[in-house]
This record gives sequence, C-alpha cells and structure tokens, in this order.
Amino acid sequence: MLRPFKEEDKEKLLDIFKLNIPTFFAEHEIRDYENYLTSHGETYFTVERNGRIVGGTGYLVKNGTGRITWIFFHP
Repeated sequence: MLRPFKEEDKEKLLDIFKLNIPTFFAEHEIRDYENYLTSHGETYFTVERNGRIVGGTGYLVKNGTGRITWIFFHP
C-alpha cells in the first residue's frame, strides 16, 4: 500500500535506507534523504506491505519539471 509519509515513519525509513548502502546509495546520502523528508515530506509516500513499512518514494516538481525522488525498498 502506498500512503502519504508521516513524520513517525522517518526512523523506519532511515533504517531501510541504510540497508541499501552501498549497493544503491552512498553513506553521505543519508543526510540528503533526511533533509528531503524534512523539506518535502508532503510529496513523499511510505510503502507498506502487510502493515509493515518496506520502502518509500516521492516526487518533486521544480520549474515546471517533475521527477521521482528517493525510491527504495527493503532489500
């Protein structure tokens, strides 16, 4: 299930994000991701499966151009 991000999702999403280092992300990107959630949480979504958080994804529209942001799942 895809649902809007809630602040209480942040720690679990960060834990899952870290499981994707170094395969998909670099260590220094943890801070970037955390800052993104703080600045753009209204356009971020939490992915749940069987009631458990398993990943996240978002979108950002800037200067008329949209892009998908920070998509990842529990490995």
